[in-house]
Amino acid sequence: MSSRTRAPRPVLVGVDASPQAASAVDWAVGLAAATGSPLHLVHAESGGSGAPPPRSVDEFLATARSAGVIGTTVEVVTGSPVAALRSRADAARMLVLGSCDDGAPPGVRVGGIALALVGRVDCPIAIVRGLARGPAPSRTGSVVVGTDGSSADRRVVDTAAELAEAVRTDLLIVHAWTDVAITPRGLRRCTGGFETQQQAARSRLDDERRRIAAGRPSLPVAGEVVSATALQALLDRSSDASIVVVGHGNGATGMASGSTMRSLVEFAPCTVVWVPSGVEVLAGRASGSAAPRRGPTDVRDAAGALPQQG
Repeated sequence: MSSRTRAPRPVLVGVDASPQAASAVDWAVGLAAATGSPLHLVHAESGGSGAPPPRSVDEFLATARSAGVIGTTVEVVTGSPVAALRSRADAARMLVLGSCDDGAPPGVRVGGIALALVGRVDCPIAIVRGLARGPAPSRTGSVVVGTDGSSADRRVVDTAAELAEAVRTDLLIVHAWTDVAITPRGLRRCTGGFETQQQAARSRLDDERRRIAAGRPSLPVAGEVVSATALQALLDRSSDASIVVVGHGNGATGMASGSTMRSLVEFAPCTVVWVPSGVEVLAGRASGSAAPRRGPTDVRDAAGALPQQG
């Protein structure tokens, strides 16, 4: 057995001088502190000016230090923010972004950077709702995740369970079902009666709850079977949630991942986490480290800065 241990993957955050970036950093700091992960802040200057990072970066570093993050680095690069984040995301535990950027038209909270990265990186992406627009996001609610019981969705549920455990809240697994399926030939009504389909959905949900409970006996896990699309079911429960987790191309939603993410971030008043297919579970909290009482919301902060890169 090798004596070498793999270095923990960082929580990666795209930053600028906006209030949305500050909200993203606050959330990422809480997650990094709870999971024993380093924090890596990336500021991209697309104009090629070589300007230093915004003054707010110093505040981000102070926040990370006071929260006890094990190591914080800051990287300043010249070029597209999308390219900079995409090239670094594969080595990250999670990529965290604010809910909108300067290129987002009015009323669209997801932002062009997030939409450009969903489906194109191999780590989960968290879109954090801040206070600049709309209602204040919940800081104490459940982590809500949708599932259709497939093996691909298990990775999504595992990520949601890891987040719930890290932020010390409960997990709500929602199995949404409908008797109308989307096929290459269009909409098709499924065979079988209402009660039969509902019973099958309940059976799949119970299997998933038992699987999570077996691996995480201290995590409170609840489940709901809902006759609706997964998107509608998640939106309906997002007002009381702290985080909503959705998977890549989730068959239960019947929607492309970018469209699902856009709809959830636009209308859900909480952080939305998108999980690509094949992603590893976030990996547990470092032994001996204490998690905040209620999630990426207990904001304090981490350690020293990395050399700036032009």
